[in-house]
Amino acid sequence: MRKTARNADSGDPQRDSVYRWEASHETWNVCTLSLEQCSELANRALKAAGCMPAAVIQGPSNRYSWNIPKLRIISMQGPSKKGRGGMNAATLLHEVAHQICFDRHRNRVKDHGPTFLAAYRELLINFGVMTAKEFSLTANKFRLRWR
Repeated sequence: MRKTARNADSGDPQRDSVYRWEASHETWNVCTLSLEQCSELANRALKAAGCMPAAVIQGPSNRYSWNIPKLRIISMQGPSKKGRGGMNAATLLHEVAHQICFDRHRNRVKDHGPTFLAAYRELLINFGVMTAKEFSLTANKFRLRWR
């Protein structure tokens, strides 16, 4: 089988488990924020973490949300006709956690490893997406590890 970016061995053993855990939260794949709200939330979270601001842009609905940390760009998956997509707090904070990890550790941590998940956890809790107890209960079901 030909390896693609999605199924190649990324050296990121928690990646698929993190994606499955996120997919188990039905409301985390629905667009609930505008681009302006995404930008404001991202930069408030980055500032709280002691990081410089990032540009937040809207990508097409048929692309995943992503972050290019060196360029400080976060692209949020735009809404589909059914309102699904990445413009919501949980997905945005996932991408912000990547930026924070890069700012703090450069390329020395796994993209979805324990250090990333700790940063993501802190953001989800601090910005009211879920409680610490909810995080632990749900993340443990997917055998996720954080520091």
